[in-house]
Amino acid sequence: MAPILPLPSAALQVVSLALDAAGLRHQAIAANIANAGNPTYQRRGVSFEARLRELADGASLAGASTASLQPRLVNDNGAAALDQDVAAMAANALHFQTLLKALNAELELMGMAASDGRR
Repeated sequence: MAPILPLPSAALQVVSLALDAAGLRHQAIAANIANAGNPTYQRRGVSFEARLRELADGASLAGASTASLQPRLVNDNGAAALDQDVAAMAANALHFQTLLKALNAELELMGMAASDGRR
């Protein structure tokens, strides 16, 4: 999902993409849980963090296109384990909340800078 307004910093762009990835992961895990007993169902996962890690190890985020960082649904050939999926859902929800807090803190700092620290 493309942002309505361009975000001013690379950090905000990455957090926004990470929120998109967490939302997509939540959907994939929910589908995996819903189809736990279906032997023909192909488990789903999300590809995002590996590409981000590659960029962090050697490339600049400024040179990367946003399209190359977009989270994607991928087939997950791992064994179905309902208890692990439920735990992954809880961990993903916590991850999403943490990202939201980081985004809110960054936006609050930007708001304070824009208002010269006045409330």
